[in-house]
Amino acid sequence: MKGIIGLVLGLVIGGATSWFIKPKEIETVTEIMIETVLGPTVTKKEAATETISGPTVTRIISETVTKTVTPTPVPTPTPTIGYSRFNPAPIGTSLEIEFEEISEIYKARITLLELIRGEEAWSLIEEANPFNDPPEEGYEYILARVRFEYLEGPTPDTAYDLSPVYFTAVSEGGKDYERRFVVDPEPGIEADLYPEASHEGWVSFHVAIDDSKPTMTFGRDYKGRGGVWFKLYED
Repeated sequence: MKGIIGLVLGLVIGGATSWFIKPKEIETVTEIMIETVLGPTVTKKEAATETISGPTVTRIISETVTKTVTPTPVPTPTPTIGYSRFNPAPIGTSLEIEFEEISEIYKARITLLELIRGEEAWSLIEEANPFNDPPEEGYEYILARVRFEYLEGPTPDTAYDLSPVYFTAVSEGGKDYERRFVVDPEPGIEADLYPEASHEGWVSFHVAIDDSKPTMTFGRDYKGRGGVWFKLYED
C-alpha cells in the first residue's frame, strides 16, 4: 500500500521518480580469533561474522605464520672429577667408590700417590725380576703407586682379594691397554684385606710411547661404565 502511495506522489510531484534501494546497515559484527600453537609453528585462523538483516554471512580468513623458536641451550654438566674418563683425577686425589664383584657390594677409597714412566719405570721392573719382559717396540712402562682403603664389605668379616688385574690403563683415544704380566716392584698392590684395612703398592702398565694422556681406572662394570678414573700423567 505504501509503495502505491509513493508512486502516486512521485507522479504528482515530479512527474518522474528515480528509484533506488538503500543498503541495509550492518546490525552486528562479531570477530573471533583462534590461535593454535604446535611447536615452533603458529597457525592463526581469523573468522569475521556479519549479520545483515537476518541472513548471516560468514567470512573465514586463514593464514599460517611460522615462527622459528630458538631453544635455550642447556649447558652440559661437567662430570665430577675422577668419576668419568673425560675428567680423570690428578695425582694425590682420593676417590671413594662402591663396586660389585661376584654379586657382592664393596666400598673402598683409592688414592694415586706417585707415577714413574719410561726408562726409570723399566729399570725398576727389571730390577724386581730379571725375567720380566722389556717393553715392546713403541711402548713403555708406567708404574703407579696406589693406596687402597677397604671401607666396607658385604659383611664385617668378608675379606677382599686386591689384585693388579683390577686396575686398567686406557689410552687417550679410549682403548683399553692389554696387561703385561710382570712382577711389579715391591711392595706390589696384591693384598688380602678385611674392612677398615688399607694397603699401598705398585701397579705396572704397558702403554704407547706417543700416548701423552693415558688414564687408570678401577671398579667399572662389565660394560665399562662407572668406576674411578685417574690421570697416568702430570699436567
